[in-house]
Amino acid sequence: MNGKATGSGSIAVQFCKAQASSLLATVADFGVTAFCIHCFGIYYVWATFIGAISGGVTNCLVNYSWTFRDSGRGKTSVALRYMLVWIGSILLNTWGTAYGVSLVAGWHPEGMDVVLLVKAAVALLVGVLWNFLMQKYYVYKATGC
Repeated sequence: MNGKATGSGSIAVQFCKAQASSLLATVADFGVTAFCIHCFGIYYVWATFIGAISGGVTNCLVNYSWTFRDSGRGKTSVALRYMLVWIGSILLNTWGTAYGVSLVAGWHPEGMDVVLLVKAAVALLVGVLWNFLMQKYYVYKATGC
């Protein structure tokens, strides 16, 4: 092994690029979620789902063109694999947020936006333990090895 998983750099470089891509996707995700809740009054579980879709599209586009760009996989293969991982991510984020909010709903301080705080904690866990690992070793895994 040469330390490279796909062709776009070492594991450390890929992780840093993935985190930058994730940050951009998170801004899209949380922005859309907050907008849906506060401007349209959409139920937080559905707003989380809509935000996850926005963030997922952003993440896939950035990762394909920048983070893991030299994997040798075609757009169709990446899109199909990403969709499977993305569905898992959406379900984990949505369920995790709903479950987390139900756990803390009775004791959070007055005025605290518990949904976005729980969503942030869940997103961090899902981002590192599911998204990065699945994208690196499944979605964008170099072909031929």
